[in-house]
Amino acid sequence: MLGRIFIHTLKQAKRLIIITVGFTVLLFGIALIVLPGPAFIVIPAGLAILATEFLWAKMLLKRVKQRTLGMAAYLGWNSGNAPPGDSRHSNVKKKNKGKKPRKGNKENDKGQEGLS
Repeated sequence: MLGRIFIHTLKQAKRLIIITVGFTVLLFGIALIVLPGPAFIVIPAGLAILATEFLWAKMLLKRVKQRTLGMAAYLGWNSGNAPPGDSRHSNVKKKNKGKKPRKGNKENDKGQEGLS
């Protein structure tokens, strides 16, 4: 019965390889949850491989990315990539709201270059 498995096209062979590698990396990442190793890197890598073929993996990878960015923002590790609406710990400089610009500010010095 196993001898009757035929791969007829190159596309089918590529898909089979992607699925096999993706599930192998994902299962290895799940094993790294209890074993010493970087499970938080390997599991999203496996999902990224599977996301090229499966919609469920793509949606799950998107949720993992959103939660990771949310956790990074919560912990203050944000590099300006916070999800929309999460501005608690953003490192992005805020605009001067209603304040007069200080003398010597770049906005006021336009056209006065070279005068000292």
